Amino acid sequence: MFGICSQHDLGLNPKPDVWRLAKRLGASHISCSRRIANAEGAAANGFKVVFGTAAPAWATTSKPDWGYTFPSSYSSPSALVSSLGDYTMYQGYDSIYGFLIGSEILAAEYVNVYSPNSAQLNLINTVKAGIKHLQQQTGKPCSIPLTQSGAWDENTDYLERRRAWIRRFIDDVDFLDYHYYRMEMGGKGSWRDWGTFRAKLREMLQMLVDESQGKPIIIGECGCPSTPTLMWTGSTEQFTDQNQIDYFRIYGEEVKRLNRNILVFPFKLLEDDWQGAIKWAMFKSSVGSDGYSESKPIAPLLSSFIDVGASPPTPPPVEPPVIVPISRTLVAQALPYPLLLAKLWRLRTRFIREDIHRKVHPWI
Repeated sequence: MFGICSQHDLGLNPKPDVWRLAKRLGASHISCSRRIANAEGAAANGFKVVFGTAAPAWATTSKPDWGYTFPSSYSSPSALVSSLGDYTMYQGYDSIYGFLIGSEILAAEYVNVYSPNSAQLNLINTVKAGIKHLQQQTGKPCSIPLTQSGAWDENTDYLERRRAWIRRFIDDVDFLDYHYYRMEMGGKGSWRDWGTFRAKLREMLQMLVDESQGKPIIIGECGCPSTPTLMWTGSTEQFTDQNQIDYFRIYGEEVKRLNRNILVFPFKLLEDDWQGAIKWAMFKSSVGSDGYSESKPIAPLLSSFIDVGASPPTPPPVEPPVIVPISRTLVAQALPYPLLLAKLWRLRTRFIREDIHRKVHPWI
């Protein structure tokens, strides 16, 4: 069992058959946008979907509290709950594994994970309110994508800072979703220092297991480019197909070593032009010899690397609130006998008066 991210493919024309491509990979789960059509498509094709929802619109200007700004829907718990609205239409779909709120919304390296300021605490509490709302509305497991928040660079205390960040949310989520590329060292060529990469990955995965409280763990995003890529540092790094293959081979070896059925979602299924995502995909958008998308060298190998074999543990379902209508039986059980007789006498008198009124005024 493993997943695949299919975000950002919707701009392609013609729209690709993501189910067909995911089957070619051997994936069991797909991370995608929240749509009833996607839930139905997953059911028809034998997949489970993880739905992202309420992703904020990032701003290009910095903001002292987080480094970026957020839409007004994230200004308070009540604002986010109001913005999310009704999600009860998703209750009947067994093909939905769960929901993620936000899109790395709390991936801020600016936050003090030990002592957040008031604005940061407000956003943390707002997101928690959104998680609770989705749990109650859908009856499905819910979580939030976490990353190396508070410790982007892997310095002396980064593991403890990341532990502290997870501990702020682990009681509120049904599964632990973590994005780990190790891209914070991208400009230094760390992906080709495979010994260091393996060591860092091993300690990160062990930390996730230690902090998960036994809840299911999802690596919601990971990946490596296959061609020369402009990194976040502003420099172009020289990646190859072999780098991408080695990356996932090592990733899979370290995941399987833990024997925890950790569900891994590589980024991404099909190339597009979103932030250079063309470099990271399993399939090219051009038509190949089979009449459809041409696979990259990693595609036929991916399953053997990261498939954990057994089905990952499913979080316990969250029961939606049950509204019980008040019946006459319940009223009778709740009221003392003398009060019940008095109430029935008043009802009889009212019905007699209404009957007389209808006979006098038959058009009413």
